[in-house]
Amino acid sequence: MKLSIKQFLGALFLTIVSSSYTAAQISSASQKDDLLPIFQAFVNGKSMQFNQGKLQAYIAKEDGEITILAQTSTDILNTNIILLSIIPIDTNFKVSKGELKILPEEKSKNFVIKAEYSSNKEGNSSYWWTNTEHQGGGILYIDEITQNSIKGRFSFTAVLEKEDGEMNPKNVVKITNGQFRLPLETKSRIDSQ
Repeated sequence: MKLSIKQFLGALFLTIVSSSYTAAQISSASQKDDLLPIFQAFVNGKSMQFNQGKLQAYIAKEDGEITILAQTSTDILNTNIILLSIIPIDTNFKVSKGELKILPEEKSKNFVIKAEYSSNKEGNSSYWWTNTEHQGGGILYIDEITQNSIKGRFSFTAVLEKEDGEMNPKNVVKITNGQFRLPLETKSRIDSQ
């Protein structure tokens, strides 16, 4: 079967349009992948997945504190939680790209950085935090922050706090190779509960 020039040009046009559409779809899909929330970390050397639970990052309207929260499960009685807090010492300080160390409050310059880890199994909870008086500490890198997203890396050592508030410096959890890329909201602390 012989195609006329008009049919040939029509077929060529359809081929070009459909392949452009496919390329646009692929480009759009890869852009969406860049926006998918990510949160991962190793806990005492074991990879822990947070993709089945709640992932959240927000700036508190009241004072500019940034909270980053990740849960391994939506079942609050059986989940592991990592919480990172960046607390400005003064409301004029804004978080930007760079390194933030977890230091004692009195040694912090612009921000107090806190990190927490909790493990909940069948309603029984254990809680560790970066109490720098008891060998806790770490580092948080903000690789990118915009009005709508935050991306970074972290590692920290947290110390077990017993139910009576006593710290157990012999029982630590080491969080390593942490990384996140999350949408960033601005909201009131009251709304975040």
